[in-house]
Amino acid sequence: MIEISELFVLTIKFLATLAVAAFAGYLTSKIGVPVGWMIGAMFAVAVMNILTDWTYFPYLFKYAIQVVTGAMIASRVGKNEISGMRRIVLPIAIVVLGMMLLNITFAYLIVMFSDLDIATALFAVTPGGISDMAMISSELGANYAIVAILQVFRLFFLLSTMPPIFKSIAKKIKHNPEPVVINRTDDPLTDRSQLSTEDFKYGKKDIIRLAGLFLSAALGGLILHSLNIPAGFVIGSMSFGIVFSCIFGKSVYPKKIIPFQQILSGIFIGIGIDKEIVSSLEELIVPILVMMIGIVFFTFIIAFLLYKLTKLDLMTALLSSTPGGITEMSILSEEFGADTPKIAMIQTARLIAVIALFPQMIKFILALVK
Repeated sequence: MIEISELFVLTIKFLATLAVAAFAGYLTSKIGVPVGWMIGAMFAVAVMNILTDWTYFPYLFKYAIQVVTGAMIASRVGKNEISGMRRIVLPIAIVVLGMMLLNITFAYLIVMFSDLDIATALFAVTPGGISDMAMISSELGANYAIVAILQVFRLFFLLSTMPPIFKSIAKKIKHNPEPVVINRTDDPLTDRSQLSTEDFKYGKKDIIRLAGLFLSAALGGLILHSLNIPAGFVIGSMSFGIVFSCIFGKSVYPKKIIPFQQILSGIFIGIGIDKEIVSSLEELIVPILVMMIGIVFFTFIIAFLLYKLTKLDLMTALLSSTPGGITEMSILSEEFGADTPKIAMIQTARLIAVIALFPQMIKFILALVK
């Protein structure tokens, strides 16, 4: 049992850690770094952790972050989205199955050409969120700090190199740069209001619905975690939250919550980065190169299949197969005149599949190689 004096010290350490993370996250977000609150917090806490012993993060917060993440995903998926996914089932199937195959292939190459273990390699090349993959990987014995570092490199590489490539392709195919004109608002694949997190409206119904979403997410997380399902908190919260959204309608997810999510996620990851991890960064050069090659290979091969086997145009196929964030790909889609609603739906399905299916797949692979 923790004594009062020890609890006081831990509280001070956590507040100090939180202050450093929040300040660094604020600065990083202001200069336009993607997911800047989390990346700034992560690097600042990592430096603090290496130089001092003043970092602390309550482990139970990890589960709270997963529940909130699951609720955020669920807030995007209601009856219209589920209906819309049925209409683009072939592109979704191609993207998800292609992800699984390439995830296993490039993880094997990383293990073969580096000293990383199979669990860390599998999560490092999984095209999911940085914090999601880091937290889920920690439950399956992977080195979550290395997973986070490689995921940061993945995101940086995607957002720094792919847009110029896509812009060049758009010019060559003389793709119409004007946004697609939307006439119908009742179609889940053409309603742009469904695409992004909105400013929260403090109406009574909005507050009750949002509270119901979080309670459903927390209940689902607790149930699946108690059943010892890998990544049970995030899968359960996402699943129960989606059911809630389909029954009672989608909640307006407050934008103001997102920086706090990112800060806490950054703290969790940053504390896992210590002197030993830093000293091994040289060993990550090969995994980083393999991962970058894998991203390019994945994007263009899957885009080619989408273009040839479905009715998607080339630019829509490229942005649908790029393992980036829903928001980032939607913004690029608007710039290049692609079909933004379809891209958002395919990216949403990809994110759900990564969180719901990949931990089970990786657990199965780890059982086979033991």
